[in-house]
Amino acid sequence: MLLQPVFGELSAVLIEVPVMLLLCWILCARSIAILRVPPRAFERAVMGAVALALLLLGELILAWLLFGAEPAAYVADAGRPERWTGLLGQVVFGLFPLLQLALSGRAGEPGP
Repeated sequence: MLLQPVFGELSAVLIEVPVMLLLCWILCARSIAILRVPPRAFERAVMGAVALALLLLGELILAWLLFGAEPAAYVADAGRPERWTGLLGQVVFGLFPLLQLALSGRAGEPGP
């Protein structure tokens, strides 16, 4: 929202998404440690799916409350490139728990 007037909507999203993903990567690792999520694919997939669902729901609610966007209209507006770029970033966010598991080399180990 801050970058959009300066760069335009698509450019603002392209600048914003990598920064947000970096912060989310760090927070995901911390959340896994704090919540003691086992190093198994199922648990990590559930964590990512719940996080993605909450993120999408939160975005829909904020669009409705802050900007008056009706939920059906907001979803129907998803065909614009800047929306697809943001959605792709959100899907990557949802995959972070599994990606961190794969990169740790601990997949399949028994959890705590």
